[in-house]
Amino acid sequence: MQFGISDLSIIQVRSNPLHQSEQVTQLIFGDTYEIVGKQGDWVKIITDYDTYQGWISANQCLLLIDKQYFALKNEPLIVTHDLISYISRKDDSLKAKQAILAGSRLPFYKNGVFTIGNNEYTITDKVILPEHHLNLKDSINNLALPWLNAPYLWGGRSVFGVDCSGFTQTIFKQLGVKLMRDAYQQAESGEMINFILEGRCGDLAFFDNEDKKIIHTGILLSNEEIIHASGKVRIDKIDHYGIFNVEKNAYSHHLRMIKRYF
Repeated sequence: MQFGISDLSIIQVRSNPLHQSEQVTQLIFGDTYEIVGKQGDWVKIITDYDTYQGWISANQCLLLIDKQYFALKNEPLIVTHDLISYISRKDDSLKAKQAILAGSRLPFYKNGVFTIGNNEYTITDKVILPEHHLNLKDSINNLALPWLNAPYLWGGRSVFGVDCSGFTQTIFKQLGVKLMRDAYQQAESGEMINFILEGRCGDLAFFDNEDKKIIHTGILLSNEEIIHASGKVRIDKIDHYGIFNVEKNAYSHHLRMIKRYF
C-alpha cells in the first residue's frame, strides 16, 4: 500500500488512464491520496479528503509518503485563503516561488512554516485558522466574492476553472467544514431548511433535474441571492422555485432543498 501527496499546484484526475479521458476532479497542493492501482504511465488513486477515485499521470505522482505521514488527516486542517498564494522551499538556493491555489493544505503549519514530505516551506501570505472565522456572513463574502467570473470547468477546483460543487467544497474547506465532492453527496449532510425565506448566508441550495436527481449547488448570500458556478461563478436571484437568471429573464435551475452546516 502506497500513499502520495501533491506538491504541485494542481493535478488533473481523470476517469480513465488516458490524457483524452474526462477530468473528474483535481488535486491541489497538499492533497493526500492512496495509490490503489497502476497501468502503464498512470496511477489510480483515492483522494483522502473526499474519497474520490480517478487516475493521475505517473509523472505527477512524485512525492510518496509513509502511512504515518498520511495520517496527517487527523491533524488540524489549515489551508490557504487567497485565490493565489506564494510559497518557497527553505532549501532552494534559487529562492524560487511557487504559486498555490485557494484551499491548498499546509501540513504541520506553524508561524509561516510547514512541511510537505521531507521538504520545509515558508509562506508569507496571511493564514487564517478556521476558528478565527467569527462572522459567517463576512467570511462567506470575503472568501466567495473574489471567485466572481471564474470560468466553469467540469471537475475544476480553482479560480482558473471550477464546477459548482468544487466551488462550494473549497469555500467550506476554508471555513473548516468538510464537504464531499459532488453536489448530490453534499446534499446528504447538513440540516434541512424548510423554506427559502428561512435561508441565510452560508446555507447551501441544491437543485435537481427532471429526473429528480441533484445536479447543481450554490451558496446563499441571503434568502434572495445565491453565488454559484454556472458558466462562470456568478450571483443570481433565488426564490422558492429556483435560480432566476436576470440576463436571460428565465429560471435556470429548479430548487430541490436548502441545507445548513453552521
